[in-house]
Amino acid sequence: MSNLAHSFTWYTFCMSPLRVAVLRGGPSPEYDVSLRTGAYFLKHLAEAHHPQDIFITRSGEWFHNGVPTAPERLFPQIDVALSALHGAYGEDGKLQRLFDEHGVRYVGSGALPSALAMQKHLSSDIFKKAGLRTPRSWSVRVEDLERLDALTGEIRRAVAPPWVVKPSGSGSSLGLEYVWDPHKLGAALERAFFLSEVAVIEEYIRGEEVTVLILEGFRGQDMYAFFPVHIQRQRWELYTTEHKREGSVLMECPSRILSFRDKELVAETARAAHKALSARDLSRADIIVNPTGAYLLEVNTLPSFGDHTPAGMALRAAGLSDLDLCSHLVERAASRS
Repeated sequence: MSNLAHSFTWYTFCMSPLRVAVLRGGPSPEYDVSLRTGAYFLKHLAEAHHPQDIFITRSGEWFHNGVPTAPERLFPQIDVALSALHGAYGEDGKLQRLFDEHGVRYVGSGALPSALAMQKHLSSDIFKKAGLRTPRSWSVRVEDLERLDALTGEIRRAVAPPWVVKPSGSGSSLGLEYVWDPHKLGAALERAFFLSEVAVIEEYIRGEEVTVLILEGFRGQDMYAFFPVHIQRQRWELYTTEHKREGSVLMECPSRILSFRDKELVAETARAAHKALSARDLSRADIIVNPTGAYLLEVNTLPSFGDHTPAGMALRAAGLSDLDLCSHLVERAASRS
């Protein structure tokens, strides 16, 4: 086929509605978040494409438009897969490996970047090696509880309380706690172990909390950074899963409090984190900014979308419609060889 004929074929393909499998549900504790993100993509993709509702039960059964199906029977019927599975299975690389094995084009990061982003103790090491500032942290496993007194002493000498305790392999702020009393570290770690094999004890960084959405190949930029969303919670208030579900924390975008320098700094931090992870298509970086600089907390390779989400607020501030975002993502995935 000539280059001209190939270009025409690809143009025609891109202009045609795509058959997009939207995967939602799954076995993770973030099941409810996944249903909301999945509903968002199903709704807006329907304006220009042919979304296929793929519901995955908590036990791992796949349903295509309500009919039980096997993944290998579904894949030949679609052009692109778009996962809305937050947490385990959807964000930890397992689903991405399944797509790769079957040659499925899909939106988002590959298996390894997804797995690294999901495990905060691993991604933190990557960010440090890339020269990004992160809070001081300690990764802890269940067997480390046997030396908890020594570990607590080490942490107390290095960092004053409060400490942030969180599961390394979980998202949506599940299991996140502030701990002021060193005698309560053990109990907080045990609760974190219900959600992840590794827990993280992290330095609490004072400052303004922001989240920055990165979108590849948008507005002529390799990595377009949207306006940072400023999360204006009360001091010591946790930005919890319930807050995210209910939209009960005040968020502002663009921020009237952050300086131009701060906005540029957090945007550059988010781009650098996306690059360090070798993330693809999109990501969202959570950052604390204060007079000493920007501290990267974590990167999410599958941001949640919909009402009351930081990503949704960033889209509106940039004048990007939900349909345009969805089409941009699936058309990028469809164009990959």
